[in-house]
Amino acid sequence: MHGVHEAGGSSPLIPTVSLPSGIKFTFMSHTNFTVKDLPPDDRPRERLEREGKDKLADIELFALILGSGFKGTSVMDTAKEIKKKFNSLADFKEASLQDFKQIKGLGKAKSSQLVACAEISRRIARDEAKKRIDTKNQTAVTNSSIAAEIARNQIEDFNIENFLILSFNSRNKLIAAEVSTVGTLTSSLVHPRETFKIAIRNHAAKIMIAHNHPSGEIDPSDDDLKITRRLVEAGKLLGIEVLDHVIITQDEFFSFKDEGLL
Repeated sequence: MHGVHEAGGSSPLIPTVSLPSGIKFTFMSHTNFTVKDLPPDDRPRERLEREGKDKLADIELFALILGSGFKGTSVMDTAKEIKKKFNSLADFKEASLQDFKQIKGLGKAKSSQLVACAEISRRIARDEAKKRIDTKNQTAVTNSSIAAEIARNQIEDFNIENFLILSFNSRNKLIAAEVSTVGTLTSSLVHPRETFKIAIRNHAAKIMIAHNHPSGEIDPSDDDLKITRRLVEAGKLLGIEVLDHVIITQDEFFSFKDEGLL
């Protein structure tokens, strides 16, 4: 194990951070832990070149994105603060410029670098979701968790409510996934006519409906229940089965079918 020691060795240390490789380093309480304090072979850039990107911890990747720290604070300290700010990389992906600027040491320039990186990550996730849709017609969507993943990756902004239609053929193979409505959803706003227009255009035999809750609350509202009942009844008249209604947040999902509400 490699230790990082402060010059003079008299100041207290704060908790040690472990990297995937087993390397551990400790951040100093008052001075700046810098990349140069690590043994040469353990520095992020050298480890990236030697071991590959998947071996680097999140804080090492953040440090590489930032490139340098600012006066009084090292890049590794700032990377650690970024890691502390967000509960998950999914939260990082959705962060705004203002979110980054609230972190000590991040001005407009470095915050812009990070928000650009986050946006690229979000667009990659969206493009990967589209690829999955292109190939999902080879595999049946058999459960609500798969549907939730597909729907989640179609949403560009989790701060706004999105209503999606997932269209399937008779063998439950996904044909298309489309955002139907954006904005606060009510039983009057989500109309069966618009919903099933999408299904008919895609030659769907069945559909799943999905929407997100920006609040993070996963339980269905009264309007959610009304919308579901209305669409199920309309589907019966049209001969297009509503397989499920899935409510999603960035981390969880609620399935009407799984909960016996469909």
